[in-house]
Amino acid sequence: IVAFAKGLIEKYDKDTVRMAYAIFRNESGNGKYGVNNNYAGIQADAGVWKCLPGVPIGTTVKIDNAGDTRRFLVFNKSFGYQISFELLCIKIVERGIRTTNDYYDKWVAVPRLKTESAVKNFNSLLNSSKTEIK
Repeated sequence: IVAFAKGLIEKYDKDTVRMAYAIFRNESGNGKYGVNNNYAGIQADAGVWKCLPGVPIGTTVKIDNAGDTRRFLVFNKSFGYQISFELLCIKIVERGIRTTNDYYDKWVAVPRLKTESAVKNFNSLLNSSKTEIK
C-alpha cells in the first residue's frame, strides 16, 4: 500500500496521500480488514459515487462502527485496496480533510466515536504517515 500511495503523490499532494494512508489504516485495521475488499468503509447507501476510480462488483450489508446497518461497496480482490485508497484521496480533497478533527467531523461524522483515545490513536497514524510517505 505504501508503494501504491507514493505513486499517487504526483496526482494528489503529499498531505492528501498521507491523510489517505492514515484513514486507510484506521478504517481497515492496518489493512487487515476490508469489507469485501473495501478498505475505506465506502458505503453504497451514502449517495451516488460518480468519482469512483474503479468499478464495484457488488454490495454487501454489514453493521458499521457506529452500530448502524449499512450497505457497503464490494471490490475485486486484486484492486480493492487501490480503489479504496484513491477514493480516499478524492474525498479528502473534496471535503477539505487536513487534520484529525477534520477526519472525525467530515468523514466519521459520528460525534460519540470522537473519543480522546480515538483522536490520540489517529494522530499517531497521521504522524507515522509522515515517515512512511516521504
